[in-house]
Amino acid sequence: METMSITEVGIYTVEDLHAYREQREDMTVQLIDGELIWSPSPGVAHQVVSGELVFLLSAALPPDLRVLAAPLDLRVGERTVVQPDLMVVPRSLVEGSEVEDPPVLAVEILSPSSRRTDLVRKPEVLGRFGVEHYWVVDPLHPAIRVFRLVGETYQSGQVVGGDDLFETKVPFSVRFRPADLGDPAIARPATGGRRGSVADGWLSHSTTHSPVRWGRCSAGAWRCTRSLTATTAH
Repeated sequence: METMSITEVGIYTVEDLHAYREQREDMTVQLIDGELIWSPSPGVAHQVVSGELVFLLSAALPPDLRVLAAPLDLRVGERTVVQPDLMVVPRSLVEGSEVEDPPVLAVEILSPSSRRTDLVRKPEVLGRFGVEHYWVVDPLHPAIRVFRLVGETYQSGQVVGGDDLFETKVPFSVRFRPADLGDPAIARPATGGRRGSVADGWLSHSTTHSPVRWGRCSAGAWRCTRSLTATTAH
């Protein structure tokens, strides 16, 4: 049976939010338009996908951006404090107890208890706050839905599922297959500081000397093949 989140209806404040969190450390508690939203802590599938997305996004980001993972508050207003699963923010943000400006990208990973909040309530408040890019990832039925802000409301864009390739250029270039995010058969080697992206069944890396491609052989082990075409560092 699906476990639903609990909504405490009333005009609650940020101070109330912090007080409730001290009482229920086993729950994720957020404040949306003066209502307290309680949800169970995320499960293993959720955290697996979160970790993979941190790796992928960090590898794809330009040098002036970084990925921050929950639990971290996004202060949307006096009566709204939410915790997106992932936020892409300026790299200059290195201190403070919460994020106070709209992130470049907010990502939510669905849980059975959070579907309505992530698909309805959070888009409403994040749109008003000016978060231009919002992604929702389903770990149980692998898929990603992309939302782009138009005015103060989101318009749904790409919906990519399973083994289909998700690829976008905004707010930065990245591509991956949703099914790979939680696939135990998809291992990845240490990158050694290289940047990469999941595409066409490969984790592709490039160095200053020549591109390196990692893939799985028929036995499931990783192999590395180096392209004969060298690239010159500029």
